[in-house]
Amino acid sequence: CLVRYVDYGNTEILNRSDIVEIPLELQFSSVAKKYRLWGLQIPSGQEVTQFDQ
Repeated sequence: CLVRYVDYGNTEILNRSDIVEIPLELQFSSVAKKYRLWGLQIPSGQEVTQFDQ
């Protein structure tokens, strides 16, 4: 199974038997929020896609 870690975005191939459910006491709802920043200027020569994450 290909696993993508949401904290740093890296991936790892794991055996299915290595993947377990997170215990209930360690689970919490999503806290990430999407924001858009206004008024920022990308320095000339920079590729825009490197900031699109």
